[in-house]
Amino acid sequence: MAAKLSHQLFGAILVLFVLNPFVTKSRPLKFESFEDLENVRINKVKQFLRAYGYYPGEADTSDDRFEFDDALESALKAYQEFYSLDVTGEIDSNTIKAMSTPRCGVPDINLQQTSNYVLNPGRRKWDKFDLTYNYLSNSSQVADLDQLKQAIAGAFATWRNYSKFRFSEETTQGAAADIGIGFFRRDHGDGSPFDGPADPSRLRNVLAHAAYPGFPYMFLHFDADENWSVYPTSRSDTDTETVALHEIGHNLGLAHSREKTAVMFPDYNGTRRTLDPDDIAGLTELYK
Repeated sequence: MAAKLSHQLFGAILVLFVLNPFVTKSRPLKFESFEDLENVRINKVKQFLRAYGYYPGEADTSDDRFEFDDALESALKAYQEFYSLDVTGEIDSNTIKAMSTPRCGVPDINLQQTSNYVLNPGRRKWDKFDLTYNYLSNSSQVADLDQLKQAIAGAFATWRNYSKFRFSEETTQGAAADIGIGFFRRDHGDGSPFDGPADPSRLRNVLAHAAYPGFPYMFLHFDADENWSVYPTSRSDTDTETVALHEIGHNLGLAHSREKTAVMFPDYNGTRRTLDPDDIAGLTELYK
């Protein structure tokens, strides 16, 4: 009887390694309930983490929901630490909820910073404090553009109040400006396509993105498919001034902060009109 059991056990181990030669590198997903990840694929999680600077190399584009490797675990831990989640290295409902939250499209970088605020790579900055901005012709596709312009002007004014910068809109047709502002849909030629209206059932809901100082073409782009508002009245509305406040921070040289109360925190969490001390400290450090 004992010999028979030993033979069966050896056979089971042999089958395990033959069918799964990478057993030491691969393991099933861990989640709180099946429903938490019913619509989540591993390749989508990897693509999300890669897009924001956490997962190295080319994201696996296979549709194997159970492929979980060491690189993914490390990336998840870095992401969870940045977002002040439980650092488990596992895909759980809180992590998926964070990944599904509407956010800025600029990657999270410099994950080993000692302060909450982060400066852009190379500490690039403007060599002048009088900046102009204009609106690209495509922006006319957005309803109530005049109201949205007022909201964006309000965001510029907030940064002006805490810095040496002065901002003015260039209204002369065809005239160049330091920052080009536009509302775009999907692929709009800058290598970072927008993804349409925010959908809580999917990962990576991008609202806007912007360039750091020194970029050959300085821009601030909004996803035209979002429901942009000046005074949001429902959860489906996205406050224009709040998002502009964040993206202008990138234009001035700030990267993403891990401080959740900061304007430069990557996620959109409702309306705000003021800078956090963390934002002001970052700008002060960059332009001291």
